[in-house]
Amino acid sequence: MRMSIRPKGKAGYIFLAIAIVIGIAVACYSGIAHSRSATRIGYIGNNGWDSWNGTYQLLDGNMKRTLHFNSNDHIILETATSGGSLSIKIQDTQGNTIFSKNNMETGSHDITVSGNVIITISADKHSGSFSIKHNK
Repeated sequence: MRMSIRPKGKAGYIFLAIAIVIGIAVACYSGIAHSRSATRIGYIGNNGWDSWNGTYQLLDGNMKRTLHFNSNDHIILETATSGGSLSIKIQDTQGNTIFSKNNMETGSHDITVSGNVIITISADKHSGSFSIKHNK
């Protein structure tokens, strides 16, 4: 017995389209999905609920991801640069900038956040790594 899901009529197609849009929105908000328009060569990364890191030979372009924290949590942002440039912006869910730095060198930053944050990484032929994690 073969089972398939086929919408019946216009209402079924509309319902299916709405369900897909809601699913995509939930995935993006929860951090399950993230957007990326970046070339990654030799990239090894880990995407967690409250962490994101990557080590690579080359990163060129933009990546964005939502991470989840509580009010007044501290996060550690660490970067290593051996070539190219790396910029990182951290915003709250209302679009307010919490942290923004261009041409990041090797270093570490302790940042206080109040809830979920949206991380945007912009790289221009960057080689190195980044790590964002909860400071427990």
